[in-house]
Amino acid sequence: MKKLSIPTILSNWILSETKSGVITHNTICRQILKIYIERFLDESITKKKSPLNLEKSHFYYYINKLIDNGVLSNTSTRHIYTLPNINQFSEIQNVYSAYKYGYISYISAMYWYGITDRIPKTLYLTVPELKQWKKMSLEDVKNEYSQEMVEYEELFNNLLDEYPKSGKFLKTDLYIRSTKNYLPSDMKGNEVKVREIGQLFIDMLNTPSLCGGV
Repeated sequence: MKKLSIPTILSNWILSETKSGVITHNTICRQILKIYIERFLDESITKKKSPLNLEKSHFYYYINKLIDNGVLSNTSTRHIYTLPNINQFSEIQNVYSAYKYGYISYISAMYWYGITDRIPKTLYLTVPELKQWKKMSLEDVKNEYSQEMVEYEELFNNLLDEYPKSGKFLKTDLYIRSTKNYLPSDMKGNEVKVREIGQLFIDMLNTPSLCGGV
């Protein structure tokens, strides 16, 4: 039986498994690496580096193939691609899908909970500081792949989640606020992570300017 091409496998995976209207560069690269491991890695090789014949340029080759085939579209946001179904999802779902270690906060969280009926002009996202963000992403990659794969340093940087910046995210004005007191355990079990409501009321008192006050 003829094997499906890698662009076809990627297209089927993106269109069936992606739960938002956007997808990130590193998410696609992780899937490409999985396909290469399944297809080309000799299972008898244990602790030696295996000849996957995968280079950084291959990631961009396959992503460009997906763009040419209409599965992905480029955006003005670095390493963020849109899917044909983008209009089926809210801006919050799309932002969270791109920056999964962040959570919706301040007036955006107030609107999410129905505390205010003011539609925020800016979407507020709180994220861990850069060092913790990188540590969380690194742990995810190590859990997903064997230690041998982590040693492919040239490929490895393409697998890590990119740190967000304030500015335009597609059509959304995005405000990023980092914190040392990031508590990911408070946010588990939700499709979209939102500031815990008790902590949100404290934020409303401590930072009223970010919660619609003065």
